[in-house]
Amino acid sequence: MQATTESRQPRPFSYLAWAGAIALIVILGITVAAITVRQMDLLYVENGPLENMAMALWLLSAFAAAAAYRRWTGRLDRIMAFWVALIACLAALREADAQILLNPAVIGRYGIHYRIDWLLDPETSILLKLAYAGLAILVVVAVFGPLYMLRSRFWSLTRSGDASVGMLIMAVAGVVIGYTMDDLLRDSPLMTKAVRQLIEESGEFLGAIAFLAGALLFWKAPVSERLKIWKK
Repeated sequence: MQATTESRQPRPFSYLAWAGAIALIVILGITVAAITVRQMDLLYVENGPLENMAMALWLLSAFAAAAAYRRWTGRLDRIMAFWVALIACLAALREADAQILLNPAVIGRYGIHYRIDWLLDPETSILLKLAYAGLAILVVVAVFGPLYMLRSRFWSLTRSGDASVGMLIMAVAGVVIGYTMDDLLRDSPLMTKAVRQLIEESGEFLGAIAFLAGALLFWKAPVSERLKIWKK
């Protein structure tokens, strides 16, 4: 039986106030900790407090999405729940550096080097290249396929100022900041390694918080119900 939800229409973009307050509290907390802790790098090192807390938040988001999948029976609502769970799991794997498990040092000749020269190397098995290419295509389709199917609903909810989609957008922004610091600005002379890592882990942590908030909001009320609320 389809669960029912609250139908009272919220104020558009009302989530910006409490989202901003939460972000400010987290940033102030990290700043105070960075000032008071003798070894500041303990906050953002690999497997440090910020990274471990972010990992826990991504896993909680996956559980919330799985619960939403069981709770709601609508096709598009379940597609949304699947997408949220998938993104949360991929982010958790990224936090755990699970990609290294596919390196040749771990699985031998079946491993992959994440470099273009590996892909262009004629000595690398063509079947192995095709297998990893197929896996990459599968992940891309799984990530962007649901977004394409839900594009009009996402756009409608975004324009309406719905909190669930807004929190997911904020989550993407936080994660992009973190990944930019880690993957694109790793050797940048514009900032020290300590500052870069602190921004990276803080951005990913805030992104994980926002994503969990979005996942819980979709568990509370699915896409179909939210569209009805905003149309009133």
